[in-house]
Amino acid sequence: MLKKLTCCLYALLCFGFNAGAVTTTISGNAPSYAGKKLAIKTYSEQILNEEEDLGEASVSANGDFKFEIEIGQTMQVFIPGEVSKAFLYVEPGMNYVISLPDYRERTIVEKLDPFFAPKDFLASIEGLRRTDFNYQMMEFEDAFDFYSMKHITYGSQPDSLKKSVRDLRRIFSDLQKPFQQRFKEYRYVLLMNMCVGDNQNMQDSVILQLNAIGAEYENPAFWDAFNNVFNDFIVGQLGSEEYELFKRVVVDNNAKMLMEILKQRYKITNQNLRELVAIKTVADLTEVNEFGRGQVISMLQKLGGVIQKPGNRDLLQAVINKTSVNYIGTNATDFEALNSDGKTFKLSDFKGHYVYLNFCNSNLEKTGRDLQVLRRFYDSYDGALAVVNIFLYDDPATVKRMAKPYQGKMVFATVPNSDALRQTYGVKGVPSYLLLDKEGRFLMTKGAEPNDELRLFLQNTLLLNNAKINK
Repeated sequence: MLKKLTCCLYALLCFGFNAGAVTTTISGNAPSYAGKKLAIKTYSEQILNEEEDLGEASVSANGDFKFEIEIGQTMQVFIPGEVSKAFLYVEPGMNYVISLPDYRERTIVEKLDPFFAPKDFLASIEGLRRTDFNYQMMEFEDAFDFYSMKHITYGSQPDSLKKSVRDLRRIFSDLQKPFQQRFKEYRYVLLMNMCVGDNQNMQDSVILQLNAIGAEYENPAFWDAFNNVFNDFIVGQLGSEEYELFKRVVVDNNAKMLMEILKQRYKITNQNLRELVAIKTVADLTEVNEFGRGQVISMLQKLGGVIQKPGNRDLLQAVINKTSVNYIGTNATDFEALNSDGKTFKLSDFKGHYVYLNFCNSNLEKTGRDLQVLRRFYDSYDGALAVVNIFLYDDPATVKRMAKPYQGKMVFATVPNSDALRQTYGVKGVPSYLLLDKEGRFLMTKGAEPNDELRLFLQNTLLLNNAKINK
């Protein structure tokens, strides 16, 4: 709803694949995908939205495909496409025949859009009956959306929300499977959270409801409720005594005190839930100017001493890794790319030089202007600065043409998987710019656009390091 480890141990803990797993089949016919490979996945968690691979299927020349996956319990899975994600609920040992929309690649505008996300939809299942699990879930979700929109439109008073919950309980009393029962309860928490606002008592009540149900990783309704209830949990207390207390706890890196506050003040007695809340609430502070990223990373690291659940420890480490991406002083991840001469190189080949990374695309007018400025930067610093232009979503022939006027003075490169490199380097918008020191550590991640301010920074930095400057 709102806001939004691949680790074997984590998968075993969350999904229990080794405990009574049986084969479940998902098949269909999608002619527009002929010759392509499809993947089927699930979310291992939805704080970072890490995806867990469940299987792969090749699409035949006539469009047939078939997945056979081993699962031990009901879960939501999805088949990702370029512009869409087909979701469905699967139960162990069942067979599903589904259809997919026609294949379409993302346009270059969609690829460069930092906010683009594939459209989610419930996969169409052949022969679906009213008594089938997916049909029941679809009906419940439609009704839930109706009640949610009603309260968005006409108001979200506690009494009216409670009445809506009672109505939904009555209408869908026949949804009795364990997954469905917990799914409904999480949705009721989500509905009641609409009336919290600045009402501390209502917030406490909603948290108690979620605490009573507990955390269920494989249930998407849990993550919807969890992320809504605890979205900007600390920042939401701004101006209160509690905010000042939270702030002091984070500044002092007092992880034990944070866990005690969650347990004693908010009555989050469910250890699993309490650990998840601690991880999320601290991680959310990376977007808050009042807290420095180093401060947040340090607090996350301190949480490692109080998080006990193995799966949560893996999640915490993944959060630390993501939060540390592009953090000043940390090592840049090495990668391979293809230069304009068709030769493979690694980022680590430039060790010993300052490296300016320009993530760009030939379709953007700004790319041409940036290249002219960067050539002057390259000329000014007499080999002390390597300028590496990474052309995302571009073909090598286009990049070779772009490189020709610059006579090898800068590196022009393409990569095999632009999406993966963007994720690794935390590149949202294109163009984006990063500066690395001679040891391959991040030196500048903000304000690195090629301009006079950057020129001054480079000149001072290189002079301090006895680099030769051509005047």
